[in-house]
Amino acid sequence: MKNSSSIHSSSRLVNKWRLAVLFMVLTGYSMFGQRIMNPQRNALQQVNSEEQTEFNVRLDAFVDSCMKDDNHLSHYAEQRHAYREHEEGDIMRLARAEAKSLFILQNLEEYKHLFIASSRSMTLPDVCENGGFEQDFLYYEGFASEFTHGSDTCSPHNSMGPTSFNPATLPTTNRFEIVTSGIDPLVGINQTKFGDKALRINNRYGHIDSCDGDFGIDKITKKFIVTSTNQVFTLWYAVVLENPVEDPHVNVQPFLNIKCDLAPADELCYAANFVDCDSTYTDSLCISDFDPLDVIDWTCHRFRIDSTYIGDTATLEIIVADCGFGGHFGYAYIDGICEECDGGTFGSIILDSINYFSCDENVAHICGRYTAPEICNQNWWLDSIMINGYTITEIAIDTGSHRICFDVHRSNFGSEFCLDLYISGRFTNGSTFLPIQTSNDIEICKSNYLKPSLDFEVSGCMDNTPEEGSANNNISDDYYFVTVDIGNVSSLNWTIERTLVDPYPNELDTREIADGTGNAQIELGPFKIQEEGWLLTLYVSDSCEYVEYIEPPAYCSGCDKFFEVEISNVQCFTDNTWSFDIEVPGETTGGYYLNATNYDFNEIYTIDELDIAEGCLKYTLIEGMNCNSSFIICPPKPCSTTCNLEVYVEDVPCTKDEYDDITYYADLEVLWPPSKYACYEATDVDGNSLDDGPLPSPQQVGPYDEDIFLTIKVCNSSCSPTAYCPCYKTIYVPVPDCIQGEPLPLTGTFETKVRIHGDVFVQPNPTHSGEIIIYSRFPRTEYEIIDVHGKRILLDSFTGKEHRQSLQVPSGLYFLKYRDMIGHGFCSQDHQAVIVYSMAILRKSCAGWLYYLLNDSGYEPKRRDFFFFSYTLYICISDWISNCTSPGLQESGYFSMLYQQKFIYRTFSAGDEIK
Repeated sequence: MKNSSSIHSSSRLVNKWRLAVLFMVLTGYSMFGQRIMNPQRNALQQVNSEEQTEFNVRLDAFVDSCMKDDNHLSHYAEQRHAYREHEEGDIMRLARAEAKSLFILQNLEEYKHLFIASSRSMTLPDVCENGGFEQDFLYYEGFASEFTHGSDTCSPHNSMGPTSFNPATLPTTNRFEIVTSGIDPLVGINQTKFGDKALRINNRYGHIDSCDGDFGIDKITKKFIVTSTNQVFTLWYAVVLENPVEDPHVNVQPFLNIKCDLAPADELCYAANFVDCDSTYTDSLCISDFDPLDVIDWTCHRFRIDSTYIGDTATLEIIVADCGFGGHFGYAYIDGICEECDGGTFGSIILDSINYFSCDENVAHICGRYTAPEICNQNWWLDSIMINGYTITEIAIDTGSHRICFDVHRSNFGSEFCLDLYISGRFTNGSTFLPIQTSNDIEICKSNYLKPSLDFEVSGCMDNTPEEGSANNNISDDYYFVTVDIGNVSSLNWTIERTLVDPYPNELDTREIADGTGNAQIELGPFKIQEEGWLLTLYVSDSCEYVEYIEPPAYCSGCDKFFEVEISNVQCFTDNTWSFDIEVPGETTGGYYLNATNYDFNEIYTIDELDIAEGCLKYTLIEGMNCNSSFIICPPKPCSTTCNLEVYVEDVPCTKDEYDDITYYADLEVLWPPSKYACYEATDVDGNSLDDGPLPSPQQVGPYDEDIFLTIKVCNSSCSPTAYCPCYKTIYVPVPDCIQGEPLPLTGTFETKVRIHGDVFVQPNPTHSGEIIIYSRFPRTEYEIIDVHGKRILLDSFTGKEHRQSLQVPSGLYFLKYRDMIGHGFCSQDHQAVIVYSMAILRKSCAGWLYYLLNDSGYEPKRRDFFFFSYTLYICISDWISNCTSPGLQESGYFSMLYQQKFIYRTFSAGDEIK
């Protein structure tokens, strides 16, 4: 899609271009100056081709000189500045087209004399018109002749040389006939494929001798103008060919030939002996004369005319021939020109999905389906596929589901922005290959290639203070969440793993913490700040891996001098002792106390000779008279023996009992050897036992109303107090933040990147293509979205501060209007928000246009904002709408108004405002 700024062309260029287009329409030139009437390809032209060639030489020389003339190109400078880099070729094509148009205008009479064909050439039909013969022979011409050999290559000859065809009357009995719905009386196939009528060429009965072919060869043609919509077209046919069994019948069998002169590579040609599946049929008139027949029920063939021929005249030609010896017949039914090729008896291939996802943004994964041939009562399969001039990899043909998939690497693109692709397939039964079947065309574009996006946001520190108004000096309570946005993953599965950078010894450092399908925004946590940093790894479709380092926020409990304290390097030893390191960044001089022992700032100290069996320990950090913080650290598993035990706290749901007392449970995930017993014991932080016993199923313990130390033990025989339990793990579970008995809220406390400017703010969702996010300061927001013509796209309302709305519309300008707090209506002048809405693939184009527009208007934006973050443009209009009866824009268009009136331009990007 062209950049919107191209509409701001100078009036001189616009007027000249309109005039040029008018003359191109009148004189037979396409939009980009391509010749519609090519002298070598249009049989209707009756003028001297040498004169046409000489005219074209002069035209090309004129164009080349213009393209070297800076004056000719100068008025394109504005467009070239506004366009994206990969569209500069389009600018050059416009300049070249204008040069061609100017030359034609200067030599109009000569051009009309040389290239304007008869009036009939300007009224030729589309190839699809009467493609089902519902209007009998309208647009078709018939020809008949005789041949003696040439069936193998569909090049009929007789004794005098190449066969010369003579015009035939339509219809002609046993040669050209329109048939209606019904069953073929000889072979039992349907006479029509679509609608009520079809064409039958030739017949089982000869045109002279009823039971002989009479050397007959019949041809029907249709001339049509090639357009961008019919340059790829289809044709359905069914054919019956008598296969001579006696020798010699070399190069003289009945044959079928379907071709288009402007698509020679797609010519269809085969004789009666091309497949070995003859069947015997009888007829009341010729019961002793018919040899076995090859019957091909309805199947489809596709033609592709190169886009360089758009505007030219093409000829579709269908030939059906009898035997060159005069004793055998062939006939065919034709129907459904321009109907989709899906399910023919020769097989078919349909491409139906494009997934631009790839790990490195370089691969498009394309899939489709196919139907296997249904002829000869034989087993046919798709042997191979090829693509039109490009390279494909990872080809997969699933014969069970009849699905095909392959990858198209981005390296297939040259200077092209988009490619038109189709595949060709070869069906075989192991010994015979059927005519190549081609798929439908699909377009893939370079800008659509995507790789998964992973964005994250770390919340600020959350101080766990269950008692409202109470102070909390325990930094081990401090926690945070991580918001993760996953985009560009389509419907693929994904998982997220958490890998601790400084894990406890002998414990798994990696654990899956989330999974899902498709684009998503999820909130992970809570995570304890004391656990230090970790790696977030996103796996997409088991093939793509993306890693981000998560840096926790600083502590927020206790004294600010200890907000940066680092507790790390937990170690265990074979004598069941353990240690950890501590460092307190801070003052360059002086120190602090740790449980009454003096230490210096900015030094790492190892606290060792700790007993694992004593469980979790509490330490107090003190600096001065009024600065103190405490933390709790728990030991590792014993290192004196193999301890196959993993313990995770999954959730801490809150409850409220009948007395309004709030308690909580600890939902666990515990992994231990299946031959052992898993037991637990919960104590308060002073070591007093709260409860114990076998680990329940599901693994939930509680309820509790205070901080606990929870020990999970792996015992050999039972969970009795005397059982031998050499493997154990003690963890600290603090009372969670609970609000009125509800679990800890996962939203509302994050430091958000989005600030609401004014009352309502709109932005496209960067991770969900086709979705906008509306932020509002009102408790309830009623809004309406209209396009530049004043047509309503959406009328809706929502409550709360944020609303996500799917908006599948083309890129362009859209207006969001809303009611304010005091009830101003949708036509209020003060409450208009104009947004530029951009699909994901056009963001850079949108951003580039914004940059161009603001610069042109005298405003200097921050380039970083526009090219990386800008999706929304607000335009405050002082006197745009005067009343509710005419909400649309001026007929001249909104882009013109931007240059005729004074506006205030603002853009909001990551919270920054450009004024």
